[in-house]
Amino acid sequence: MAKAKPPKTETRSLADAGYQQFVVEELHRSELKGAEYNPRIITDQEKSKLKKALARHGLVAPITWNRRTGNIVGGHQRIGIMDSLMRTDDYTLSVAVIDVEPTREKELNVLLNNTAAQGSWDMDALKNLFGDEKVTLEGSGFDIGDMYDMFGDTAINERAADLEEFATKLAALSDSYDKVSEHNAAKLDGEFYCVLVFPSRAKMLRLFKHLGVRDSRYQNGVFFAEKAGLDLGGED
Repeated sequence: MAKAKPPKTETRSLADAGYQQFVVEELHRSELKGAEYNPRIITDQEKSKLKKALARHGLVAPITWNRRTGNIVGGHQRIGIMDSLMRTDDYTLSVAVIDVEPTREKELNVLLNNTAAQGSWDMDALKNLFGDEKVTLEGSGFDIGDMYDMFGDTAINERAADLEEFATKLAALSDSYDKVSEHNAAKLDGEFYCVLVFPSRAKMLRLFKHLGVRDSRYQNGVFFAEKAGLDLGGED
């Protein structure tokens, strides 16, 4: 005698269970305004990385927008990059629309960007992933400097193509600097900065902490000299 098939159970949806709190709608970019309270910032270097990644992949997840306030809740940096790529703010896009009161909106704004609530990298797995050179650093939002910070010389040597590209860009930057220096030779000696290289970011930060300077790749040389007890003197 054949076994009776178990009765089919109806598959529940996230929406029916009350956990899907958004709908997808097509909106005009002009309807999305940035939240004035948004605490997220982005440096020019980070913006450059994001732009390269979005230019490669496009927007693959929707911007989150609150119908009740008209504010962007998640995606301020991405929408800014898309404006740049589109060269206008007069376009349409699919948006994840929520409808919540302002306090919940602010909580969600933080939550959507809060790395403390989103796990961390398994560094061995990440290194193995980048062992495939077809996986580009730019497409992942990293650069060769990030690879050095995370994995050291070994990983950089394994990314020969990226290292060669980085060297090419560095050479081009050096050429540009030389041209500027020559142009300003009457006013400047052209050699007014140096580059310090540390074995790791942690060691660099240790020096900054010891000297009492802020974490920045651009530092005031006069301040460093004063910390070393040297008076550089004069206007030159």
